[in-house]
Amino acid sequence: MQYWLYLCKIAKQLVVFALVSLVLSACTTPHQPQAINTLKKATPIVANQGAAASASSSDDERDYYDTTGTVASQEDIDELLGVTDMEAVVLSPEDLAKFGDVWERVRAGFKLNNVDNERIAAQRIWFTKRQDYINRMTARASHYLYHTVTEAEKAGVPTELALLPVIESSYDPFATSPAQAAGMWQFIPGTGKIFGLRQTWWYDGRRDVLESTRAAYKFLTQLYNKFGSWELALAAYNWGPGNVQRAIDKNTAAGLPTDYWSLTMPAETMAYVPRFLAVAQIVKNPAAFNVSLKPIVNQPHFRETYAKNQVDLSAAAKLAGITTKELYQLNPGYMRWATNPDGPHRLLVPINTIETFEEQLASLPPPERYVTVQKRYKVKKGDTLYRIAAKFDTTPAALKRLNGALVGKKGRVPVGKMLVISKVRTLVGGETVDTDQLVNPAAERVAMLEKAEKQEAQKEKENAKDDKKLANKKDKSDDNDSKSFHKVRAGDTLYSIAKKYDVTVKELADWNNLKVKNGLKTGKKLVIFQNDHDDTRVAKAEKKSKKDKDIADDKTSRKEKRLAKEKRSKKEKDSVKRISYEVKRGDTLYSISQRYNVSVSQIKTWNKASKHIKPGQDLVLYLAKG
Repeated sequence: MQYWLYLCKIAKQLVVFALVSLVLSACTTPHQPQAINTLKKATPIVANQGAAASASSSDDERDYYDTTGTVASQEDIDELLGVTDMEAVVLSPEDLAKFGDVWERVRAGFKLNNVDNERIAAQRIWFTKRQDYINRMTARASHYLYHTVTEAEKAGVPTELALLPVIESSYDPFATSPAQAAGMWQFIPGTGKIFGLRQTWWYDGRRDVLESTRAAYKFLTQLYNKFGSWELALAAYNWGPGNVQRAIDKNTAAGLPTDYWSLTMPAETMAYVPRFLAVAQIVKNPAAFNVSLKPIVNQPHFRETYAKNQVDLSAAAKLAGITTKELYQLNPGYMRWATNPDGPHRLLVPINTIETFEEQLASLPPPERYVTVQKRYKVKKGDTLYRIAAKFDTTPAALKRLNGALVGKKGRVPVGKMLVISKVRTLVGGETVDTDQLVNPAAERVAMLEKAEKQEAQKEKENAKDDKKLANKKDKSDDNDSKSFHKVRAGDTLYSIAKKYDVTVKELADWNNLKVKNGLKTGKKLVIFQNDHDDTRVAKAEKKSKKDKDIADDKTSRKEKRLAKEKRSKKEKDSVKRISYEVKRGDTLYSISQRYNVSVSQIKTWNKASKHIKPGQDLVLYLAKG
């Protein structure tokens, strides 16, 4: 009997211990996936059941789902991805009446099971309480939804999948995650390459609206064929097919069901499919959930067009009659200021400007008007090929290819040498422009003019000082010596000038306050004193008169040059426009400078900014008008 009493006592202690452990586990691991698996299975959705859930949204239910990790804030996800707002495509009531609303077309192709459960309801509540968030998302989607729905129909997949970018990126093709997933469909680099999304210094196919959509539907179709369920396919898209398969195998071995709702997965994946289904249910019947979806015309917003050569995106925007920002929104795959030099030179252009754009494109100058432009970098002490590649967001292999024998073994580069960073073929738009001006366009040219003006003012100041010094020198020189001037040209030296005027190098240096060992600046005026014993007074007077005239002419010429330069400067400045750029997640000063073809130092000057910028910050940029 005592033995049995002892066993009962032990059993009681074990039960208490187990209960305490369970409570502690629940308190210390709020995101444990196993806790979520106690929820009921998916059941067919009843009309207005979601509306009732939305209307009641009991605090107990909301708190429960918050603590179990099934409700992750979509706003937090958007902030993590650096999602930015866009203006909605302008809605024409006439077009809407004629072509209809693309949301209706989305609903017509729904194929997924019409189910509901607490996990879906919890996600649905989050969206139904945030009409402003839905409006911002819809504005972004208005640019791309027609295309994603059209491609879903072509691929034969449920049109619900056109809503996947809502939870992946909030329909922002510029979104980038800390895990380096990018684009509307959030492909990581490795998966992107598997599905043919090229990623180079110039271009990232993961952000390309056309290519990433094609790849996403292909990937999802493969996952569906593998798992036989769209819920499992979506889970695999988020978590990885290998992980989902292992979860299925684990349940199979334990004799448990292997549908999505029965598997043990990370909290993120446990919330991912319910969030997607919640969005689909809201889109299917927004009125039932007290949500308003702004209409989007069931017509394409953009069309593809091709150029024969590399195209500067700012120039392309000018040809299309739209802003550079609008062009980038449709062509987010281009990471720089131009299309990839190796092609293809495909551009998406708003459909209402496509004819104008193609006409302008056809009228561009012939190929001989294209010039090769090189961006160069002077190698500094401590530089390596890898550091330089990282600095300019390129690869060591690309630098080796561009610079050939200049790059030594093991990637060594000689200090002081000019390394070619990029080489592109660029259109010169009807005017002769220096290579430097092509690399640094209008804003850079304005900065160069301002610098030239300062240099000219400084030069005039120095000339005034020189005139004063020359007057003093004249007093010290022999009365029988005549003064003349020599303007230093390229290749001149003190020795060659002294020889020309039959004076000594020391005399020439003394007269002009120069050191013999120092070089001469091109354009500098040197005074020369020559013996004049044999000249008559008349000849001397004529020389003096001519000299005075030369000086007067020189002053007049300088004034005319200065005025002409000021006029050119004003004209150049008038051809520049001021734009505002909102910093996105993953942006750096260098990446922004490359996109708009300006320098980092200019961006810093224009914005009085340090090297640190943050998403949402507005930067001022000065670009060519057009």
